[in-house]
Amino acid sequence: MSSFDNLEFAEPVRKKFQHNWLLNISLFFLTLIATTLMGTFWVGNLKPYVNLKELIIQITAIHTILNGLMFSLPLLFILLAHEMGHYLACRKYRVDATLPFFIPVPFGVGTLGAFIKIKEPFPSKRILFDVGVAGPIAGFIASIPFAIVGIWTTKIVQFAPQEGDVFMQDPILFKILIYLKFGTLNNETMVLNPFIFASWIGILATMLNLLPFGQLDGGHIIYSLFGKWQRKIVFPLYLILLILGIYWLGWFLWAIIIILMNPFHPRLWDEALPIDRKRKIIGIVVFVIFILSFMPVPVRVY
Repeated sequence: MSSFDNLEFAEPVRKKFQHNWLLNISLFFLTLIATTLMGTFWVGNLKPYVNLKELIIQITAIHTILNGLMFSLPLLFILLAHEMGHYLACRKYRVDATLPFFIPVPFGVGTLGAFIKIKEPFPSKRILFDVGVAGPIAGFIASIPFAIVGIWTTKIVQFAPQEGDVFMQDPILFKILIYLKFGTLNNETMVLNPFIFASWIGILATMLNLLPFGQLDGGHIIYSLFGKWQRKIVFPLYLILLILGIYWLGWFLWAIIIILMNPFHPRLWDEALPIDRKRKIIGIVVFVIFILSFMPVPVRVY
C-alpha cells in the first residue's frame, strides 16, 4: 500500500491569522460608545442635574458628545497602538494571533482595555521579547503627544482637596512635562482635560502591563532577558506589590490577578541561551519607560 493512500485523512494545515472581523469591529464600536459616554461624566463639564431627563439632555448635547469623543478617541488610539504593536510583531514572526479585542463596560472609563490572543507557543526567547516589548513601546509613544497637548492647553489651579475628592497622581513623564511648561508647582494642580485623562490612562495601562509577572508584557520581557531567573525574582517583587497595596488597594487586586494567572513564565526550549546585545539595550529602554510610567498610588480619594 502506498504511503499516500491515507493522505485524505490527514489533518489539514490550519491557516494563520484568520480573524472574526465582525466581532472585533463590533467590540471596538461598543467600546467607543461606552468610553465616549463615560468621558462625558469625567471631562464633559456637566451641570448639576436633578433627574434622569436633565441628565439625558446634557449628555446628548453636541458639545458634551464632542468632549466625550476628545477623551474616547485618544484613549482608543493609545490602546489600539499597544495591541497592534503586539499583533504586527506576531505577523512579522508568523506567530498566530487574533486582532485586538476591546472590552466595553458601562462604568469607570467605559473599558477594561484590550487584548490579543496568541494562538500558538512562541518559538524562541528572541521572538517572545520582540512581541512583548512592541506593545508597551507603541502604547507609550502614542500617549506622549496627547500628554503634551493636554498639559500645554490646561491651566493650573490651587489644590485644596475636599473630602471625597478623587486625585490622580502624575507619572514621572507628566512631572517632567509639567515642569517644562509651568515650572515648580506649590500646592497647585492641573485642571483635568480629555487629552490629559486619556494619556494618563494609557500610561497607567503601560505601567500595569510592564509588571514582571507571568504572561504580562513585563513577564515576557523579564523572562526573555533572564530566563529561569525570572522565577527567582518573582517573590521579592510580589512582596513589594503587596506592600504597595497598603497605600493603594488596586495593587491587592493585581496581586490576586497575578496569582490566578500564575506569576511564573512558561518555559521555552532556549531558556538558558543568552539574548543578544541589541535586545538588552531595548530592555533598558523599556525599563526607563516603566519608570516614567510608574505611579505608586495612581488614585487617591480624600
